[in-house]
Amino acid sequence: MRKKSNESAVSELLEQMLGQYGLLDGYREYRVVKAWEEVAGTMVAKRTRSVNFKDGIYYVSIESPALRSELSFLRTALLQRLRELAGPKLEIKDLVFR
Repeated sequence: MRKKSNESAVSELLEQMLGQYGLLDGYREYRVVKAWEEVAGTMVAKRTRSVNFKDGIYYVSIESPALRSELSFLRTALLQRLRELAGPKLEIKDLVFR
């Protein structure tokens, strides 16, 4: 239990420091972009060309039309998982496959 408390303290300290330098939003966006493999899985992540987050929209470039079609069926679940990982301080409005 103590370890979790220390992790929270370090996380809060990091966010305070980044906030002072005006980097907090960029850091949160970076974290959510890097979470794509965790959200979609390794096999899907390997078949994507790029992941980008801009103006509340999470963009994922897909290598094949078949994968794009398959992921469109999972879009709602993927978007929900991204929002959970991002937390309430970073709004993810939509998930777009291109």
